[in-house]
Amino acid sequence: MLAEAVAAREVTVPAGPPLTITLPGNGDRASWDAYVNSRPASTGYHDWAWREVIDRTFGHPAFYLMARVEGRPDVTGILPLVEIRSRLFGRTMTSLPFVNYGGIVADSDAVADALLAFARDLAVRRGCRHVELRHMARRFEELPCRQHKVTMRLPLAPGLWDRLDRKVRNQIRKAMKSDLTVERGGADLLSEFYLVFARNMRDLGTPVYTRRLFEEVLRSFPDRTRLV
Repeated sequence: MLAEAVAAREVTVPAGPPLTITLPGNGDRASWDAYVNSRPASTGYHDWAWREVIDRTFGHPAFYLMARVEGRPDVTGILPLVEIRSRLFGRTMTSLPFVNYGGIVADSDAVADALLAFARDLAVRRGCRHVELRHMARRFEELPCRQHKVTMRLPLAPGLWDRLDRKVRNQIRKAMKSDLTVERGGADLLSEFYLVFARNMRDLGTPVYTRRLFEEVLRSFPDRTRLV
């Protein structure tokens, strides 16, 4: 099940024209993806196809919010939400579960605030305990923020080897001396990939995602997904 019916809501933005926030359907997919592709703040996880990946893999209800200025076709903001129903933790809404990023992408703080208000109202109506937004940087200073996880990035550039820690370099040399090899591919490598993935997740004490998730990602993003 994807989006359940929720009425559009008109929001009056201070010092600006009113916004209309709706739950778009498949007919709005092109507009959604065009907006995502045009905004630097978006990530690959904002693509519409992730909605279908999560639906086909887990069956969780998705509520994708789209903001437009009243009477105009141009999109001014988006917020993908997925509702999780857990016997242990109750109902929650997350943007986005199972991946690192999600959250609001908006042309202004006013649009972001309107999307947040709509999401809060929707969560209350759905009986959810909270809404979790996974932004790459702090977006709403007034909201509680968990910082127990971090993302570490290393830009690919000349001189990368010299910038690696000595221990890491030694580990790489050891792998090379052990004649380890690297394979890159797609669905043809899924069985081998999932075997190693599941074993390592088990050893870490982390619940293992179903193989179906990787099958759906490969199916939805055949030109952008590689198994290594």
